[in-house]
Amino acid sequence: MLSLFTMFIGNLVALQQRQVVRLLAYSSIAQAGYMLLPFALAGFTPAVDREAFAAAVLYILIYGTMNLGAFAVVIGMARDAPGSLISDFDGLGQRAPALALALTTSLVSLAGIPPLAGFWGKLFIFQAAIDRGGIGPWLAVAMVVNSVISLVYYIGIARAMYFEPVAEPVRPIRTSWLISGVAVLSSAAVLAVGVFPDLYAHFPRLSTLVGR
Repeated sequence: MLSLFTMFIGNLVALQQRQVVRLLAYSSIAQAGYMLLPFALAGFTPAVDREAFAAAVLYILIYGTMNLGAFAVVIGMARDAPGSLISDFDGLGQRAPALALALTTSLVSLAGIPPLAGFWGKLFIFQAAIDRGGIGPWLAVAMVVNSVISLVYYIGIARAMYFEPVAEPVRPIRTSWLISGVAVLSSAAVLAVGVFPDLYAHFPRLSTLVGR
């Protein structure tokens, strides 16, 4: 119940937001619901426990990478868009193509779209829920429904960056090399893990949470 409540409340409130920072904050609440889901699967068999906890650890690692890239871009935009409204990102694809691409990659990955890292994180949780049986498949369906809901507001930001007109003359975004570097490296990691999921897959086996 805690996992379901967290997922739905986070996503439904995020749908109402027009400020990107608040949107990502409520999105993080929904993401916490995904992380809680594997714990609802525990206590069935040792094999299911290991699979569920491994999925939770893997998702936390992937989520950290995705969120780092998204917030790096928002921080980089703070000077030109202190309000961080979605409308402030209009035409970002023209003003700062690298930042726009980095943010889009992170957002699409957070939604769980292949072939990015977020897809694998959610797939492993989904698989663990299906293998659990009983309530597991219902929780998996709830996670898929919430992923579709989140896609609406994630794509809304991407649409603003690439399809909304920008006022003339087009002014480039000024941001530090550090912020830009973090955003680009995070998005590159999201893409790399999506193509080569084994880059992160060995970390859960090292966790004491998973056990042997």
